[in-house]
Amino acid sequence: MNFIGKREFEVTIEEEVFENSTVDVKRLLAYGFVKIGENYMFEKLIYNEDFKAIITVASSGKVSGKVIDLSMDEEFFNFRVKDVVGLFTNSIREAYVDLLTDIKEKCFRFTKEVKSWVVPANPKMFDVISYLEGRDTITWKQPIDAHIGDLVYIYMGSPYSCILYKCMAIRVNFTEYGENAMELKLLQKYEEDRYPLDKLRNLGLKSVRCCRSLPRETAVALIKMDSEEENYE
Repeated sequence: MNFIGKREFEVTIEEEVFENSTVDVKRLLAYGFVKIGENYMFEKLIYNEDFKAIITVASSGKVSGKVIDLSMDEEFFNFRVKDVVGLFTNSIREAYVDLLTDIKEKCFRFTKEVKSWVVPANPKMFDVISYLEGRDTITWKQPIDAHIGDLVYIYMGSPYSCILYKCMAIRVNFTEYGENAMELKLLQKYEEDRYPLDKLRNLGLKSVRCCRSLPRETAVALIKMDSEEENYE
């Protein structure tokens, strides 16, 4: 897999608006979305009807969109660039965000935030790799505010220096060996070159010295990269 730079994984307008929300398909259809293949699409004229917003909601609930400049018959991108300012561009951005917000309020439900954590493992102290051969759960020291459903990435220290496992917390707040613990279910094992430390640093995670919550940009990037890998396969 080729390395992809950090800028590609900045949080999009759609991700920011629809964070912590789940799609209601019946409401989408009532709103005016049309099912095309596995996706749902909606079009609306904005900004004095000189531009057209096209919103797509995938079956997974992921929202994407684009704005078409009707006078040029081409996609308009400037409203997505944070450094681009001005009354015209800001007006396009506001109209687009207003549409997304209306769709969210009328077609989506609020859901509890799923946090992402990274926990370090010292292979010299405990052989996690051998332990997880033939097993799909493991008990780990729990962060104070972890919840069932949170994602937990296991970072293997030297000589690996990479994230090797993606897990989900399926049981929390119990005592194991005198420590507050959580039970993790293995979701995915990565190749060693998938998420090495240098790539993680580029994605916003500077170090893994202790159990910690992932920076939001890192969590979004990992989820995107996993999703893209699944679609590629």
